[in-house]
Amino acid sequence: MAVISVASSEPISASNKATKRARAAALSMLSNIRLLVGSLDRVHRVVKVLGRVNATPDFKEHPKVINGLLDLMADVFGENGRGGRAAVGMGSLSDQIAVEVEMVLEIRRRVAVGNVSRQAHHVGLGSCVTSIADPNGDA
Repeated sequence: MAVISVASSEPISASNKATKRARAAALSMLSNIRLLVGSLDRVHRVVKVLGRVNATPDFKEHPKVINGLLDLMADVFGENGRGGRAAVGMGSLSDQIAVEVEMVLEIRRRVAVGNVSRQAHHVGLGSCVTSIADPNGDA
């Protein structure tokens, strides 16, 4: 499991700003996934995403925020990038981070056959958690 925290920020009150932060979280996750498994080609699919949005009480667009992350995952992995999604609003998150995302992935295992290492249909599950905030309070 990888965890990233970036600076502190105010709770989210505008969906456009929040969606940009969710996409930034997705980029951080992709970077960490690549470091952990060696290549994004090993990701078979996104199984599930749980997004927590640090929001003001009047903010009601939590799913739209996390959809910004899933849209980027779909750009990278095609339809396999669209897993199940839950999005919730939080009155606060640790260190006032803007968005915290937990993702479960299905990862292809490498199988050695003779002297050749190749992808197999056998899969494993992995998870990655990231959080993102903007130090300037901007998206």
